[in-house]
This record gives sequence, C-alpha cells and structure tokens, in this order.
Amino acid sequence: MNKIKILLYGDILILDSEGNLLIKVKRVFKWNSKIALDFYKNDILLLKTSHYSLLPFILEKIEYQNLDRKINFQKIQGKETLVVDGTKIKINHKLGYLINKDLCDVLIDDRVIANVKIESRFSLEGIVLGIFFSEEINYQIRELCLINLAIKYSDIDGD
Repeated sequence: MNKIKILLYGDILILDSEGNLLIKVKRVFKWNSKIALDFYKNDILLLKTSHYSLLPFILEKIEYQNLDRKINFQKIQGKETLVVDGTKIKINHKLGYLINKDLCDVLIDDRVIANVKIESRFSLEGIVLGIFFSEEINYQIRELCLINLAIKYSDIDGD
C-alpha cells in the first residue's frame, strides 16, 4: 500500500509501503485560486503543474517535466485524464466518501487497478490517503498514478 500525506497548509508527501518518501510535492496557493505544484524526487524537480481550484473545467497545465515518459492531460469523456504513451490514467471519484472513506478508484485504460481510501481525515498533521493497488503494474506507471492522485486531491484540505 502506498500513502499520500497531505499536510495541512503545506506539502504533499507520497510514501511507499514502508513509509519511505518517494516524491515530495510543494504546494503554492495564489490569491486568484491558482494552485502551483512542484514534484521532487531526491531533490530533483520532476514536474511543475498548475490549475485553478475555482475553475474545475480547466485542464491541469504542465509547465515543466523531467520524466522518463512525457505526459499530458486530456479531457476524455468529460473527465480530465493523464495520458502517457497512449495509456490513459483516470481517477473516478466516489460520492460516498463522506460516509465510508472510499475516495476514488484509479483506472488504467478503463480497468480499475487501485482503490483509494481516506486513512485519516481529522488530524492536526493533515489528511492521509491509502492507495491499494489490486495488481502489479510497471513502477513508472504506478508513480504516474500517484502523481495524478496528488494533483487531483491537492486542495482536499480546503486550502
């Protein structure tokens, strides 16, 4: 199980199953509802993106990427989808998360490969998401799934 820790008013930490840091995401909130995200792995900048939290129909903008495989965001069947080499990584949000902690499913080419649960939501530390992968997938694709989740829920703490 991977975890995403969203620190209140701070950074996002993507952790492996042993709790080791995989990726650190620095969040910058602008006055005009723009959220800028900088993704670092071992202090190397991998990706810079931004979006407007008050304009959900606008796609995530990639400002810089230093990834092994180039990614882009497309609107497919009305949903923002991360696309890499023709592979589509999509997040299906579940509305029942307020009751049962099931937040969303992660799909690759319309096949569910992971379930995301809210591990803790009322903490001084922040919000913790647990990602349960149902099958083994390529490490790079798994990392992109985690990046996509961090982007999608970058403002879940209400900032």
